[in-house]
Amino acid sequence: MPVTRQTVVIALRGLEVDAVHGVFDFERQEPQRFVADVTLWVQADGALAADDIAGTVSYAEIADEVVSILQGQSASLLETLADRIARAAMSYDGVEGVEATVHKPDAPMPHAFDDVSVTVRLGAVDLTPLALTRADIYDAGAGSVLTGSTGTGGASEGGKHGQADGRRAALPSPVVVGPRSVVIAIGGNLGNVPVTLASVVEALDYVEGFSVSDVSPLLRTRPVLDEEQQEQPDYWNAVVLGTFEGDVSSLLEQTERIEREFGRERNEHWGARTIDIDIVQVEGTTSSDPALMLPHPRAHERAFVLAPWVLADPSAVLEGVGPVAELLEECDDREGILDAIDDWLEDPEGIIEESDEVLAASARDEADGPAGPEGPQRQSGARSAA
Repeated sequence: MPVTRQTVVIALRGLEVDAVHGVFDFERQEPQRFVADVTLWVQADGALAADDIAGTVSYAEIADEVVSILQGQSASLLETLADRIARAAMSYDGVEGVEATVHKPDAPMPHAFDDVSVTVRLGAVDLTPLALTRADIYDAGAGSVLTGSTGTGGASEGGKHGQADGRRAALPSPVVVGPRSVVIAIGGNLGNVPVTLASVVEALDYVEGFSVSDVSPLLRTRPVLDEEQQEQPDYWNAVVLGTFEGDVSSLLEQTERIEREFGRERNEHWGARTIDIDIVQVEGTTSSDPALMLPHPRAHERAFVLAPWVLADPSAVLEGVGPVAELLEECDDREGILDAIDDWLEDPEGIIEESDEVLAASARDEADGPAGPEGPQRQSGARSAA
């Protein structure tokens, strides 16, 4: 009688290491806590028959490998670290599948949270032992799509779901069929920003799968800074509305490519920048992936995002939060909106100089008497968003 081929599942959980990884420069200076989970699917008939470690994989060796990777070359992304671990584990004889998760429980975010993690899967991965109930999967609300892992093999893309402890379940996710509406915020405060933003809008319209449907008025706003940050030039902000058909991770990659092409450098948290492109919302999609959290976790408190958005779409709703117009009323930084310019894409070259003149005239008027109820407004049809 033939012997049934047996697979051993080896799991290593909670391997903690202090290391220096992250997008920001300050994350490369002081070690932070990283935690790794690794699951191996191993063809180990020899070990089962002979009770011999030579026929399987030593979890102690895997632990050494993981520690070496985490304490090795710095990486910007958790995705990179998880992929390095998964590929190293796949190189061991008998390993047929790997699931590697890297947690960053002390990630620099201005919100209370339990954990952030990214999972990479390679090879033949059977997720049945890790399966969650459908109530667990859909706890974010009907029709949501939870993403938090990147995959280069194993389960299909539709079968990846996130959970706080980094596990993934092999249940199909709800999928929005056809083009989805997308909200993208663009801004910057270095160089001739209106000219840069006009070029960015054009570049976005060439992004594969993305089509621009409307662009908001351009707002000039005071910078939002940490207490100890030095002063910065005013920001210029707009919102691009469009539709996208494809993998949201592809949209993120393409917007990051545009940022690089226009000279974006990430040297300081909330630092001055030539361009910033944020995917604020993708219709019917939620994500807990630290690389792309959807809807944007701070959009509801940012007047420089909500104000141009509501000017472009007065009935806009931030999914899972509420109407954009109502959220704007609650924003503390509404007073930081200085100017709003319609039709700015037609001639962006002289906008900064013209806005300077408008604000200077407004300052003179305030010195002579009470300010008017509308605030600073351009004569050529600008709308005050405050």
